[in-house]
Amino acid sequence: MLTHRLIAITTVLLGSGVAPAQTAVSPDPLKILLITGGHPFEEDAFTEMFRSIKNVSFTHVRLGGDAERKLKPEEAKTYDALVFYDMNQRCEAYLNDLLALMEQGKGAVFLHHAIGSCPDNAEYGYLVGGRARFGKPPGSAITTAKFKANTSYRAHIEDRNSAITMGMSDFDVTDEVYSNYFVNTDAHVFLTSDNPLSARQLAWTWQYKKSPIVYIQLGHDHVTYENPSYRSLVERAIFWVSGRLANTAGTAVTMPGEKLYGSLGCAPCHGNDARGARGPDLKSPVLWSRGDAKQHVVDVIKNGVRGTEMPPYANVAADWEIRELATFLGRSALASRKAISADVRRGREVYHSVGCAECHGPTGREGSLGPELTSLVTSKGVDYLKRKIRQPGSDTPFNYATVSVVTKDGRHLTGVRRNEDTFSLQMVDRSGRLHLFLKDELRNVIHERKSMMPAYDESRLPPDALLDLLAYLQNASD
Repeated sequence: MLTHRLIAITTVLLGSGVAPAQTAVSPDPLKILLITGGHPFEEDAFTEMFRSIKNVSFTHVRLGGDAERKLKPEEAKTYDALVFYDMNQRCEAYLNDLLALMEQGKGAVFLHHAIGSCPDNAEYGYLVGGRARFGKPPGSAITTAKFKANTSYRAHIEDRNSAITMGMSDFDVTDEVYSNYFVNTDAHVFLTSDNPLSARQLAWTWQYKKSPIVYIQLGHDHVTYENPSYRSLVERAIFWVSGRLANTAGTAVTMPGEKLYGSLGCAPCHGNDARGARGPDLKSPVLWSRGDAKQHVVDVIKNGVRGTEMPPYANVAADWEIRELATFLGRSALASRKAISADVRRGREVYHSVGCAECHGPTGREGSLGPELTSLVTSKGVDYLKRKIRQPGSDTPFNYATVSVVTKDGRHLTGVRRNEDTFSLQMVDRSGRLHLFLKDELRNVIHERKSMMPAYDESRLPPDALLDLLAYLQNASD
């Protein structure tokens, strides 16, 4: 009978108090292929986590054993999803089969150190939605990821509307954290961390070719395996990539050059949006005002820059790929310079009415607590500024991050950091006053890794008012 044939698939929450995500009905349990290898782990505790998931059966295979055979499309077609918990350094034996499965739409979940697999293959990093390089060849300037074990922090639900996190709350975890890894710009981040030892992005959804992808950075040992919230994330991720949860975060890439930007690992130096971090802004209108800008960028990517961290990529990417990367950067820079069609006069009124002048000066040129907004329009573009107004906490620059101090005489001050070294700290407080402290004069220093600027969502700043404001700042920068 019908009710006998349809089995409702519900999320098992293991005492976490999390509301179930939306699920579909299916006549059969999910079948997953669990792939490990290349990294030691607590096997019994790890596989017990999967045995605890109702309506899921799994086959555990190891790379260098049965995994290569099971990943062949003909063998893998019997599985609803793949789960990778490997850190394999040589992928030639199975990577083509894995890519073929992605062409067919096979969903995959990548956990923890799987982001460091296949370090010599650019396509793998793009497939996962991010890349971490643990270690580098002698003499190489390629940026490497860092890790820190036994780190306690709070994981924040970044997107509470995602099917994977719906009904969940922020949770505490003690785990090995990673930092200095790249995340594809179109990846949909649903879990973040504010711990200074960790990268901000902890988990994301992504679409590679026809396949839904989830990466979750958590998951080093039994302490995390047994965390109820982590178990819920892994379980929901498996159901999501299998098509059993509502798809709320599918993404797609529009330009081949952006794909290469991600797979080459450019972001740790130049930022996820290529707007600059430790390295220069690659979408700067100043750079792209040169008549030979594209060829200049191509030459730098191919040959590197002697005496800096910028390595040559001539032996890593083909000439046509490097040209596509330069085209992507140039088009984005040109788009950022397009004039905004909005009311400049009303934008000036918005600027003052919402309080921008208090931190950025009466015209946007005299930043005290905040940067000069007109220079940001010129150097980083309108799209960058729009994102920072909506989400000011993303990628806060070093000298504008919030810092709180407690002096030895008990005074509490909060402001933005201007400079800091081992022995001293410079900060500007909320009134705009500059303070210079020797650290031995302080009882405590708290780096909050966030911006003092409030987020101006659509309830505080409607879309038309935001466009007027951006038009005013663009006009003021001319």
